[in-house]
Amino acid sequence: MAEQIISNPQLIINDELILYTPSSLKYTKNTAKTVIKSLTAGGESAITVHSKDVTEAVSQVTFSIKATTRNIELLDFWVNNTAKNVIELSSSDGVIALAFVGMSIEEVPEMEFGADKDIEVTFKGDPII
Repeated sequence: MAEQIISNPQLIINDELILYTPSSLKYTKNTAKTVIKSLTAGGESAITVHSKDVTEAVSQVTFSIKATTRNIELLDFWVNNTAKNVIELSSSDGVIALAFVGMSIEEVPEMEFGADKDIEVTFKGDPII
């Protein structure tokens, strides 16, 4: 069976389908970093202990949009909708179905205008559902 490359999943933010620049969509899970430390009881013997450092366990979704009137309005809303934005990613074949809740824009993106210019938008927030 041949595998299919997922190249253009749907991006839905707060129940609205978003038009974004192709190949600009990416995400990072909130996976906590695994910390591995060594313990000893003396001599040459040692064991390792493993723990999760959740201090930086933050999900992230990044994509680019064009500077249209509608996108600038949406961006203003997203910036002011702190911790309430919901982002859904889904592929047409159902292979990907992810939801990010409690998302915020930490830094307001730089606005750049022009036919070939993009605005990069980055949300950060809660774990993937």
